[in-house]
Amino acid sequence: MPLSLAACTNQPDIVDFLMGNPYQVADVRERDSHGNTVFHALVSIADNSPENTEFIIAMYDHILMKSDQLHPKIKLEEIKNKDRLTPLTLAAKTGK
Repeated sequence: MPLSLAACTNQPDIVDFLMGNPYQVADVRERDSHGNTVFHALVSIADNSPENTEFIIAMYDHILMKSDQLHPKIKLEEIKNKDRLTPLTLAAKTGK
């Protein structure tokens, strides 16, 4: 999942490239073997430190805005993983 890797390693330029590449646009709905999307992945790497929290929020917002521009009908925040958790419920469950 290249988009999740770029997002979780704080590479917004790569995220932009993957989401805007006219030859092969990244599927923002792509999931890992646990059903996690890029937003679930960001929640999973959160460690509640101020620096990490700032990066996670900025990347989350960046992807959300870009996704809304490119795919207005896709609601990334509502996609559930195999445990039936949205990114928000995953964050609440894990205390992040």
